[in-house]
Amino acid sequence: MTKQANINFNAGLRTKSISMSYADYIKAESEAKQNVFTDEEIELGDLPAEEKKEAAAGGAEARDAAKAARLAKRQGGGKKDDGKKDDDISKDLYGERALNRSQGDPELRFTKKFTEVKAIDAEVQGQDVIVRGRLHKTRGKGKVIFIVLRQQFSTIQCVLSVSDKISQAMVKFAQGVPKESIVEVCATVTVPDQPVDGCSQKVELQVNQFWVINRSVPQLPFQIDDASTLVLNQADEGLGGGDKEEKKEEGKEGEVKSSMVYQDTRLNNRIIDLRVPTNQAIFRIQAGVCKLFREFMDERGFMEIHSPKMIGGSSEGGANIFKFEYFGRPACLAQSPQLYK
Repeated sequence: MTKQANINFNAGLRTKSISMSYADYIKAESEAKQNVFTDEEIELGDLPAEEKKEAAAGGAEARDAAKAARLAKRQGGGKKDDGKKDDDISKDLYGERALNRSQGDPELRFTKKFTEVKAIDAEVQGQDVIVRGRLHKTRGKGKVIFIVLRQQFSTIQCVLSVSDKISQAMVKFAQGVPKESIVEVCATVTVPDQPVDGCSQKVELQVNQFWVINRSVPQLPFQIDDASTLVLNQADEGLGGGDKEEKKEEGKEGEVKSSMVYQDTRLNNRIIDLRVPTNQAIFRIQAGVCKLFREFMDERGFMEIHSPKMIGGSSEGGANIFKFEYFGRPACLAQSPQLYK
């Protein structure tokens, strides 16, 4: 490297990099009190200067606590104040549930009965039910919003509207809950004049209470609807390219039809990808095949065993083995259950 060359710095979470000459870098390094990065750069990519000094003085535990606090603040960016006021007629009918601890009220822990979404149909019209599921989507504005709750394959539409018991603040609170949050609603089952399109259940829930059990992060890596889009050419769904997460498909006149989620994005966020109905269908088929096979063998007196999946060495002496470190010791995946038959 020549003295005239520039040096580029990029520190993880920061959104921009800086460049300086070799001479300026040497000068900055020689001055103990001078930071290579500006205060703005430090705030973007690391702890602020004052917090960094306090964390360094407190040791590793204080530094980890400061980082955890920053992460919680960043993840809670979409969590807004519910805006409850003393004159809110619905202040006791919505909000965020506290963590259900073992020392909580047994009346709430053991006597509350939940109704599965797939069991709600026209036969239970007029009944009050308690449903807990994931918030799939929300639409509408003003005094009426429509919320779709999801439990595995089953979905149902909930209606929340301003009335003499439901306030505008309650509707606004429900509208601001991020997708994929776990919510609990107390509602009355009604049958609309026209069946609800886009949901597995053809009835509606008139929401009386709305509670957030576990709030999702404000921005997800991808949306369930986008990952559920039918892909006719699987080559287009390849590994993508680096930072690309979605691919826009254009119609005949250039309009955006849908978003395609790349395979690397799916694999890097597998916990969300497993919620896609297509993936759940795959595992349901696998579970059904295993169940039938197990029943067939049980009827004929066979006993099911579970052989070790991790062993201390190669089971067949081949070179194509998967080695890894397990609690500081070498191990590998078992290649065949023959040794344990």
